[in-house]
Amino acid sequence: RLLLIGDLYDGPHDFKVDGRDFNFETHFFDKLSPEEQQAWWETKVGTLFGIIVDEIVQRGRKGADVLAMGVLPRKWWPELLAAAVPLAREQARRILGLTYLPPYDIAYPSTSGGQLPPLTPDEETGRAPSCGDIEIQHPCGALSFMSLDQRARLDAGLQWLHRHILGDSHVVYFRRLTPKFGDYSEAERRRAQADAKAREGGFEGQLPDELDRPPTEEEEKAMKAAIARAGTARLCG
Repeated sequence: RLLLIGDLYDGPHDFKVDGRDFNFETHFFDKLSPEEQQAWWETKVGTLFGIIVDEIVQRGRKGADVLAMGVLPRKWWPELLAAAVPLAREQARRILGLTYLPPYDIAYPSTSGGQLPPLTPDEETGRAPSCGDIEIQHPCGALSFMSLDQRARLDAGLQWLHRHILGDSHVVYFRRLTPKFGDYSEAERRRAQADAKAREGGFEGQLPDELDRPPTEEEEKAMKAAIARAGTARLCG
């Protein structure tokens, strides 16, 4: 099966733009004219089209395994591949002189499929944080803010990707790293992020971790309002 490594932005760019982390959509795609956006799309799809045709015709590949790491890659790559695969299959069928060509399978590791471990439930609520079925965070955060849960999903994704070579061996590379901000679960990371956002938004009461009882409905409303004022906390990716 094909293993394709790609990026949405083909070229060097600054890590920070006007003090903010570079964002493919905000700092590049959204600034293009409609005609330029269409040209970018056609170029990307055309590149994938050529690669997949070559893989089918020259190498007899029957599909591709994909790790889409990060919020925007998970949004864009499935759409790009969905556009490219039917075109590539038809072209490959014509080149090979066949009346029928089997489907070209695009596979992603997932929690529902058993390839990615679920997130650890919150000790206080007993509920696990919500997360996309194929959620894998970009490894750029593995040494800073990434939770142990998400690092475990990265390891599992790599293990799945190389399953034909690794067999029953386990990948533990990302779990063994020592992040700058320490080891914590995804639930703990999100709670700390929400607490920080609440303080940033002007919340002056006691945070849930500071109470010896569940927060009242009024306290929860006040905290959520403060978080909204500070800006919505990013939960996944």
